Amino acid sequence: MTHPMVQLWDGATPVVLIYDGSAEQRKNLASRCSVVLETTESIVECLYVQKNTDGARIVSQLDLIVRSCDVFVLVSEKWLPLDTLIAGVSASTEKDPSSAGLEQSLSMGSNAEISEPVALKFIHWFVSRWTAAEVGACLLVGGKSSRMGRAKHLIQDLDGITWAEKTVQTLQLRLNRLVISGAGELPDAISHLPRVPDEPGVAGPIAGILSVLKHYPGISWVVTACDMPEMRVEALDWLLSCRRPGVRGIFPDLSGQGRVEPLLAYYDFRVLDAVQNIVDSGSWRISRLKEVEGVLAPRPPSRLFRCWRNINTPRELLDNT
Repeated sequence: MTHPMVQLWDGATPVVLIYDGSAEQRKNLASRCSVVLETTESIVECLYVQKNTDGARIVSQLDLIVRSCDVFVLVSEKWLPLDTLIAGVSASTEKDPSSAGLEQSLSMGSNAEISEPVALKFIHWFVSRWTAAEVGACLLVGGKSSRMGRAKHLIQDLDGITWAEKTVQTLQLRLNRLVISGAGELPDAISHLPRVPDEPGVAGPIAGILSVLKHYPGISWVVTACDMPEMRVEALDWLLSCRRPGVRGIFPDLSGQGRVEPLLAYYDFRVLDAVQNIVDSGSWRISRLKEVEGVLAPRPPSRLFRCWRNINTPRELLDNT
């Protein structure tokens, strides 16, 4: 009898494809793989595709699933060309010697428990792929700056560098992709950066956050404002260190009393639907995202608190210089 086969696929959401073998064998293997993956606190979704399932329906289902889970187990009677069904997915190339033969080893677990050594290799494969998913930086420059009386991102420090340029310089120390959101005028030094328009009919930071999530599917973001002149790279390191499977956002809570910071914060790409739901409800308060499962509100080290200090008025600006 033919045994199930396993193929591992890379992407923003890693995919485990189980095919061939009997329906019972595929089901048992999918269950065992899911149990192993769930030990990482990841959200695992499983989809069973029947032989005669309509292709368009499969694509529609896959699109919804990969936008919501950390890892996806797809069970099919036959092999499927996932690179043509799921955008950004490609067959894994096992370069790590510790992962050699992992697909074959997992296939052998169809009629028995997955052994501890194989489970550890499987977890290593998943975590390494999940961690490698791209994180970009989004700088918001669309605020009205009504309390300051002028565009805050164009304010210069004592060296003549605008706050926008300084923020970009810090972000680029850790993140390769940087996008500007909003219609504010930019200094020449950063005018070459790609820009996304705010979401139509929406105001406030959520307009830029929703827009960048929509324009760049599969990419997660550190989103910050242009009025935090004391931001340091150590704050980025701390924020990124809080990422892990199952986490959909990281909103720092400086006081530890539930008042979160939605800027200089992390937005996993899988939080798009939750952000859209907030807008659809008629609210523009991005801080409501803290109520969503998987959005964390950790307290940064006290030495980094000033990284989140924003300057809103001429008096605050004077005190900061």
